[in-house]
Amino acid sequence: MKLINKKEDKLTNKVIYELEMDYKGQKTPDRKAVLEMVNKELRIEKNLMVIKKIDNVYGKEFAKVIIHAYKDRQDLEKNEPKYLIKRVTFKEDEKKEEVKA
Repeated sequence: MKLINKKEDKLTNKVIYELEMDYKGQKTPDRKAVLEMVNKELRIEKNLMVIKKIDNVYGKEFAKVIIHAYKDRQDLEKNEPKYLIKRVTFKEDEKKEEVKA
């Protein structure tokens, strides 16, 4: 994984990361795998990130990824559409929320 660009948006309290991910000999990584890689490399909590785009480059074995990372959950929920937030919460996370309720 290679960081191409990092831009801070103070108005919405987020950081926009543009990344380039290699996946030689494998399929394009899914959203869960991308979140885990970013969590490991950049040390950002999974529940504070939203993947805006995973763009494959035709004929190449890498993808360009755009991620919005927030400082807290309230800013994330205020600025991002609900369907994007739902994409990054997986069944494991939903089960934990049901147990708490």
